[in-house]
Amino acid sequence: MTIETTEDLKKKLANRIGAKATTRLRTMVSILVNGFEEQTHNRFLNDKAMINHFGAIITAVLLAKAKELLLIDDINQIFHIDRHNVFPMSYEKPNTVTIVSQELLRSYKTPWMWHMPLTKFIAAYTPQEETRLLTMDGYDGNKLSILLPETLYLAHTSWQNRAKSHDMRTRKRIESINYP
Repeated sequence: MTIETTEDLKKKLANRIGAKATTRLRTMVSILVNGFEEQTHNRFLNDKAMINHFGAIITAVLLAKAKELLLIDDINQIFHIDRHNVFPMSYEKPNTVTIVSQELLRSYKTPWMWHMPLTKFIAAYTPQEETRLLTMDGYDGNKLSILLPETLYLAHTSWQNRAKSHDMRTRKRIESINYP
């Protein structure tokens, strides 16, 4: 989990599990750097499994002395983690492992670098019947095609900047454009 996701979940779970929320929710980096106190965990849950290296996941599971590993991500991508059949793996619907209030019917992936700007404008953790996070669209010059009302458009632009010397440097930027 990212730091932002961890902090968000700690706030949401504080009423239900109290102080355990601060000790049970950790980022992958925190686990790999600091390890665990001398205790065993029955279940190790890894959200957004595809952004973590498989070696990091297994190391964290061994540090936690977990008996069960749950990987949460897109079912079409999870199978790549264990393509060599190193351990037994089964695919489960979320409602067989936990209580689910409502499942997403469809979701659209967003590039990781756009996740933070989008979370300011979209309730990323609120399940809805359909959540459309990002539409990839090209543009010609400075003219953006505006198709959807109340949509945040992020334009990734690059330009050449000639330095005083003879070399060329490429710079890239992301602009947030909010069209009501």
